[in-house]
Amino acid sequence: MKNKYILWILIAVIIAGIGYWYWYENVRIIKISRGTPRGTVTEMKYIIMKHFGLDKKHGLDIDFPVFDPGELERRFFSGETGGLGGMSPLVASKANLEDKKVRILSAELQMNYYIAVRNDSNIRTLEDLKGKRVGVLPKATAAYSSLALILLHVGINPDTDLSLTFGPIPEMVKLVREGRADAAMVSYPTAASLFASGEFRFVADLEKIWEESHNTSHPFVVMVAFEDWLRVKENRRTVKRFVEASNETAQLIKDTPELLTDESIPGIKEFLEKNGLNSEETKKLLRENAPEFIYSEWGEKEVEAVGVLLSHAKEESLLPADAPDDIIIGPSEL
Repeated sequence: MKNKYILWILIAVIIAGIGYWYWYENVRIIKISRGTPRGTVTEMKYIIMKHFGLDKKHGLDIDFPVFDPGELERRFFSGETGGLGGMSPLVASKANLEDKKVRILSAELQMNYYIAVRNDSNIRTLEDLKGKRVGVLPKATAAYSSLALILLHVGINPDTDLSLTFGPIPEMVKLVREGRADAAMVSYPTAASLFASGEFRFVADLEKIWEESHNTSHPFVVMVAFEDWLRVKENRRTVKRFVEASNETAQLIKDTPELLTDESIPGIKEFLEKNGLNSEETKKLLRENAPEFIYSEWGEKEVEAVGVLLSHAKEESLLPADAPDDIIIGPSEL
């Protein structure tokens, strides 16, 4: 009889152990923090993810502190974030030359910049920009590198064909408004208010230009992590869950773009007010255009798009020739 009790105890312990293992591997909620770029479509996506509990559906409880893009990048490389980050694939590749072993885990955002002019401008095409004064973000930014890469592929050298002036987007827009510049880089979602006002129009949708010449998207922002962080099994599990939650949220937005302007979602109402996106025409443009910029899949097509971008950046000397391109973690490796 005593042996029977011992046997039952052993069975109970084994069952409890299996149950704990299953809970730990599949059910346990993992808490993480992921910095978010301020005033972007990505910020809107994460507001919607939290509102609908899609992070917890995939076993995560994610905090999304908001920072300016440059500060986000600094925090990642300094180790302050302690996990996942977001940046241009060009920055990620170049970092490896400085022995910062960054790995690309998924594509998050396509090139969401336009070149805008005043509505009464006689500039109609990119060719018309030659010799004109164009306000752009500083050369040190990933946005400028992507802009230069796209322009070079349509036969415009920004250094020699354009008269460039550098600064933050609001300052560049002000120069165009006052007639002290002919055109400026602008980005969604805040570009929606400029175009809705009737004061500005765009002469170049940079993502569409890239797609037409390369038959693939332009991954402007990718999710990244350091290689040593990824060696931890739980961190790999976290990445897989995050990618699933992010892609499901992106698809929800694509299927229901009204969510981007649904003021019953507390974070969305605050975002629209803070970024001056309150007019009905602005909201209409947001619904029509912003969903296109977010990736809802991480598959072979997206992996290839990152590779194409890195390859062309090397051809145009926007990346050193020895910058690695074998830094992409495909979906089957997560």
